[in-house]
Formats: sequence, structure tokens, C-alpha cells
Amino acid sequence: MINPKKTIPKLAGAFVALTGAQACGDDGATREQVDAAIDAFCMKIANCDIGYTMQECTQYYTALVNSSNATPECYGAIVSYANCLSGLSCEQIDAGSTACYDVYEPVYDRC
Repeated sequence: MINPKKTIPKLAGAFVALTGAQACGDDGATREQVDAAIDAFCMKIANCDIGYTMQECTQYYTALVNSSNATPECYGAIVSYANCLSGLSCEQIDAGSTACYDVYEPVYDRC
């Protein structure tokens, strides 16, 4: 059985890091692109049936992004990370896979 209270916080790490470090770097993204990436990831969470609806997931991650001082570079890193997470299998998500760790590092550095 999948434990949703255990799974979502494991994946929330990148978004929790959004507390305001100044970003520098290459490609940026818009807030609209962040919202679309969160929607895609949350659709994946809902389809994996781990105990959260798409709406609950979207509200959770949107609130984390809203509480940040994100820059376009930070947004770009978030989009890359969310897209990577969306590409994981349900089994990988449930197991707290580290498959996207290399994509997470820029979120931590830029956000």
C-alpha cells in the first residue's frame, strides 16, 4: 500500500527550498510555465492514486511557490525538476526515487 503522507513530502523538497536565495544562471521560465509544470506533476500524482487529488497537490505546490521570492532562473529550475518528476513511474514516485536529484540541485542553488 502506498503511503501518501510519506510520498508527497519526499517530493516536496525542491519546492520547500524556495525561500529567496538570489538566482543566477541560464534559461529562465515564466510563472505560467511553472504552473503548467506543477499541473502536469500533480496530474501524475493523481493518476498514481497515492491518496492526493490533483487539486490538493496543485494547491500545496502553488502555495510553496507563492511563498518564495522566485526569479525567472529559479522558475526555470522548478520547471525542469517538475518535468523530471512527472516522467517518473508511479513506483519510482512511491519509492522516493533519486532519479531527478541532478535536476533538483539547480532548484536549491537558484531558489
